[in-house]
Amino acid sequence: MWKVKKISLLNGEQATGNLLRAEEIATHQQAEMILAEAQQQAQEILAAAQQQAEQHIAEQREQCEAQFWQQADELFSSWQQQRQQDEQQLVTLAEQLLTQAITQVLDDFTPQQRFRALLQQLLRQHARQQQATLWCATAQQQEVSAWLAQQPQLEWQLSFDEQLPVDQLRLVTDQGELQIGWAALCQQLAAQPG
Repeated sequence: MWKVKKISLLNGEQATGNLLRAEEIATHQQAEMILAEAQQQAQEILAAAQQQAEQHIAEQREQCEAQFWQQADELFSSWQQQRQQDEQQLVTLAEQLLTQAITQVLDDFTPQQRFRALLQQLLRQHARQQQATLWCATAQQQEVSAWLAQQPQLEWQLSFDEQLPVDQLRLVTDQGELQIGWAALCQQLAAQPG
């Protein structure tokens, strides 16, 4: 609390009025309160702005990270898809090349080699101990007879069919009939890689 006192000036004169009037003191106190309140509000505004800036930075960072991962996923997915397409193309080309190679090798077989391959295929598909009748064209009689002579374990009887093409054989058993031809065998062998 302020007290009113009389103060003597250095030169000995009397003050003509109060040194500080009550209104001035009240105004000064009010100004200090306003200044303190303004500083408090400024600190609160600054703290809120800083918090908002940090939140904005965090949101921007999250958004950038999400965008980066999305782009990375798209890039990886695109790369993976391209790789699968390339692999599929390579597999297709390899299958075509293998089919061409097999076809070329099979085309180079002599008629005797072709016929022996057909006989071997029949031998693989039927039990050796099973009785059967092997039908071939008359033109193949000598070759088939020679091959059967080399297979004494087989109980196959040779017969001839003039209607049967030269590059085909037919094996008849109690369980059914199997007809095989060179073109079908080549197709089967060429189709196996895929």
